[in-house]
Amino acid sequence: MAESLERFLEDTECVDWTDMLVTRETAQAITGCVTDEEKVKAIFEFVRDDISNAMNIDSVALPWTASTTIRAMIGNDDAKAMVLAAMVRALKIPAGFCYQRLTVVDDDSEGHYLHCYNAVYLDGNWVKLDASGRLGAKDVRFCKIEPDLAFIPREVYGECNVPGIFAEPYAPSVDVIRNAGSISDIIFGLPDSIDVEPDIKE
Repeated sequence: MAESLERFLEDTECVDWTDMLVTRETAQAITGCVTDEEKVKAIFEFVRDDISNAMNIDSVALPWTASTTIRAMIGNDDAKAMVLAAMVRALKIPAGFCYQRLTVVDDDSEGHYLHCYNAVYLDGNWVKLDASGRLGAKDVRFCKIEPDLAFIPREVYGECNVPGIFAEPYAPSVDVIRNAGSISDIIFGLPDSIDVEPDIKE
């Protein structure tokens, strides 16, 4: 298991946890925390509550790396997940990415997109965390026992949880955010399926 977790600790272009801004915000967020669980919970609440979701406020800021998202204090679901992963990895705790296939609107008339959230390896188990804070999801809480996610997939509309945990955010999703000129480009441009195998199968 130790070798398979190495990829979940890497510093990458998107999850740039060695950036000085990321390490500084991490240290500030975990002030007063002692255990790894306390530290991850504090980071989760910082990302959930303090970094605005660009999809909620029609922002023109479209950062796509952890450091630029912290600098702007705004980002879409994927960007916020990159921040959480980067800050947790800065503590040498493995963190990865999970996905749900969700509808773009209330039904499936406008198709689907991939919603990104996190998995963090705590006390020998993967803990699912969704700090996106979308559409009133601020009440979604840190929970080690059962995933408390912002969205519950509705099978009738073709929504589902994508199985597995990925060490890096899905590249086609990152490309959409990187090249987007507007929120609409992201909403209608994100892929609706994943064609690569997860690093951790569930």
